[in-house]
Amino acid sequence: MKNFTKAGEVLGYSQSNVSAQIKQLEDELGVPLFNRVGRSVTLTQYGEDLVEYAQSIVSTAAIIENIMQKKETTGGTLRLGIVESLYECIFKTAFTEYHELYPMVEVVVTVGATSDLLVMLSNNQIDAACLIDYPLSNTKWNILYSKECEIAIVSGSAHRLSSESNLSLNELADEEFIMMEDTCSYTGIFQKILEDHKLTIFSVLTIQDPGTAIELLQEGNYLSLLPLYSVRKYVNEDKIKLLDFPQLHLHQAVQIIAHRNRAVVSRTEGFVAIAKKIIDVNIIK
Repeated sequence: MKNFTKAGEVLGYSQSNVSAQIKQLEDELGVPLFNRVGRSVTLTQYGEDLVEYAQSIVSTAAIIENIMQKKETTGGTLRLGIVESLYECIFKTAFTEYHELYPMVEVVVTVGATSDLLVMLSNNQIDAACLIDYPLSNTKWNILYSKECEIAIVSGSAHRLSSESNLSLNELADEEFIMMEDTCSYTGIFQKILEDHKLTIFSVLTIQDPGTAIELLQEGNYLSLLPLYSVRKYVNEDKIKLLDFPQLHLHQAVQIIAHRNRAVVSRTEGFVAIAKKIIDVNIIK
């Protein structure tokens, strides 16, 4: 966290308690673990070397907890990070089923961008994250689930391109787009495709919430770039149109991941199993 006060808030300790325990550990080891400059702290080289072993200790403790608890009596807190589009599609259904199986577990959800959730995983602020991104490396992350999904261009039913087929990317020139924020990796990929084709679009709105984009598509003359799973229901109901661009081959991976050095306990495994089922049945296919 690079700040003892913030670390205390995450751990449920006072700042003075955290500082005292770190000082005691430094005295015991005989080396400084943190550089203290003003209100910020950074790891020394000794601290960097110790992190992997500290994470291993925490992971081992979690494994012991997992062994000792049966699913019916599992308690504690599941700290889950999830991107907005997956939150809209899977979380409500997943939570209802999860709570029936794990009634003693408190679920704390953070909805955010993939980049922010990866930082939170690295800082041990969440136990697992549901993301859409490039396929991530399994050298740092424990990939609990990964499934390829299509990213598509969609429009409202009244848009001039909605009834066309075999469209050229040149048709996108100067079209008005509702875009997901730049932290969405597929937004960056799409912008690179446009640059390669020397095309310019007009981004009239940049937002994080795909649900709002879908509502605006139905009401206005806009286009948007969204994961197919987030729009499939509305396409099936003929509320928005999936546009046919044979030149556009844009895919990402829906992934559920944990930090490689952190044990995946039963309360996390339970949520992953439910989420995988929902994604496979209702979203990807």
